[in-house]
Amino acid sequence: MDKVISVIMPSYNRGRIISRAIDSVLNQSFRSFELLIVDDASDDGTKQMIEKYHDKRIRYLKNRRRHGAAFSRNRGMEESTGEYIAFLDTDNEWKPDYLTNRIHQMETLGTDIAFGRVEKWNECVSYWPEEEIEEGIIDHDCLIRMLCIYNPMDTNSVVIKRKCFEEMGGFDTSFVRLQDWEYFFKLVQSRKYKVSYDGRINVILYIQPDSIANNGKFWEMRLKLLKKQIDLILDLDVENELIESFEISPEEGGLSYYHFDKVFSLILKTGGNTKIQNLLWNQLSKLKSQKEIMQGQNCLIENQKQCIENQKQCIESQGYGFKRDNKILACYERWMRSESSGKGVVQILRKRNVTNIVIYGMGYLGRSLVEVLKDSYVQIIGIIDKNTKTRVSNVKCISDLDEIGSFDQMDMIIVTAINDFTEICSELNEHVDIPVISLEDLIV
Repeated sequence: MDKVISVIMPSYNRGRIISRAIDSVLNQSFRSFELLIVDDASDDGTKQMIEKYHDKRIRYLKNRRRHGAAFSRNRGMEESTGEYIAFLDTDNEWKPDYLTNRIHQMETLGTDIAFGRVEKWNECVSYWPEEEIEEGIIDHDCLIRMLCIYNPMDTNSVVIKRKCFEEMGGFDTSFVRLQDWEYFFKLVQSRKYKVSYDGRINVILYIQPDSIANNGKFWEMRLKLLKKQIDLILDLDVENELIESFEISPEEGGLSYYHFDKVFSLILKTGGNTKIQNLLWNQLSKLKSQKEIMQGQNCLIENQKQCIENQKQCIESQGYGFKRDNKILACYERWMRSESSGKGVVQILRKRNVTNIVIYGMGYLGRSLVEVLKDSYVQIIGIIDKNTKTRVSNVKCISDLDEIGSFDQMDMIIVTAINDFTEICSELNEHVDIPVISLEDLIV
């Protein structure tokens, strides 16, 4: 074997533990590798720890500022030279024959991607994936179905051919968690690459208190990924498996109304699929808090009045600051009905020849509107909100109406605030001579 493997190791403030991971690479029976350690602007002496190693196969790269693990892995792949690319996080270690076994399997079976089972050390020892998977080449359809429900491909167990990166690009840097799930889903879904699985335990994961797996962003990123997968999930008819996978796990903390806008846009995107709509609504009802959690989770989406009322009770009981009157929930109810009947926001705006809009208010309804319009022809050219820290990619946000002239070519302002529309409209009309309409009136 004379193939070179590039090992990518992202790191942030891991000086105290990184030596275990480095040693496990240097102790590989497969000797033809390069180890690229990408330091994500650490300030804990990581560089000094790495400098203790005098091995020419180690390459140290440091980001000028923090970008995250996805960016660091991408930089490592861009700088690498190997025909194969492997990944190892600083928390973990490989057994000595890991690379030898992976490359042997890939060359024997002619595969482009290989992954295997891992041993996880936390409060107790466990294994991932939990279920048995047949060793050897994996059918694309079978693996895609798995990846729609869960990710069996732990990054530390994956080796890919360089062409995968060159043809499909790298990790999505907008994912602060689950970037491996999103990336491997993208590679497998393309059906361009043969994938093989090794059931032997050659990787050991050590879950650290400050690891990415514990950063509290699971559900936000899971919903983001689900939006990418939803069409395929509907095509593959795996709703039941999805529902089971969405059972709230205590360590993840559960969904909260922080995710409401993303969940709502997913409900609209399901095209009337009752099982998934019901799943998403029910998950919103399973909030974790000090207060009593709402009872009676078995509402059906067809009975929307009862479903919406249950959501209202849940919101009130949890005290998340969501409007407690019926108006905002009734607005969501009408919105769902209009979208499912083919008279949604995008269709209404197209009928009115509206292309460029400004959104007034970035509460739950405002964020939901952004999500719904994200993949449409409608351009959001500005946002008006008292919180100017509100962020929508490449969209300017103002709080002072005197600055509204900085928005060019406005066709309409959509007000998402539920209360005081008359006063808001009057104030806006003093600054603009374009239509100002409430979201409530738009979706009637």
